[in-house]
Amino acid sequence: TAIAAEAGLFLQIPVDAEGYDGEAYSGLYVYTGNQAEGLPAPAVGDVITVTGTYDDFFGQLQVSRITGLTVDGQADVPPPILVAPADVATGGARAGELEGVRVRIEDVGVTAINPPAGPGDGDPTNAFVVDGGLRINDLFYAVDPLPMVGARFAFIQGMLRFANGDSKLEPTGMADLSTGPAEVAGLGPAGAITRAGVADAVPTTPGGEALIVRLTGPAEEGGQP
Repeated sequence: TAIAAEAGLFLQIPVDAEGYDGEAYSGLYVYTGNQAEGLPAPAVGDVITVTGTYDDFFGQLQVSRITGLTVDGQADVPPPILVAPADVATGGARAGELEGVRVRIEDVGVTAINPPAGPGDGDPTNAFVVDGGLRINDLFYAVDPLPMVGARFAFIQGMLRFANGDSKLEPTGMADLSTGPAEVAGLGPAGAITRAGVADAVPTTPGGEALIVRLTGPAEEGGQP
């Protein structure tokens, strides 16, 4: 379902596959950094068989030390599972059972940027936190620049991963995030004015500072009527 260069890949059982037993525990991370030489490199959408060692790497459940990997066919990538952010955040009710699974959250706001690094990670984390305490991380795709606190997203989706002591949602590309229509998040500095009846007047403070409008996301081309 996703591949991180020189790090590993995520597997998930398709809903129509033999042996599928529900959303819980249907995904898994495979670490490829110590695999045997000469194994094929799978692509997203490949159906594969993997032979390796199942272990717990500082809380992250994974298969590593891969000795066999075969590509058996192709299948559609399973759609993301809609969840509440708090349920898949660190310690959340579904964080464990959906680790390694594609998930989606909707209508969330940013509550913090660059949260403190966990064990084995480093600052700045280049991550941000949304409602419910869920971290949005940059394993596959880094949101640059980071959104402002208060910015809202219509949806964010990706792989749910446990690493460095936290559950994290890992978008795999630009298509995994949508801010929706931009909204005004704030105005400043205080005291800015504009003169009525003056064409193309730019609001400024008495000291000459221009008014700055902060938006929740990129504005659409052409402005508003």
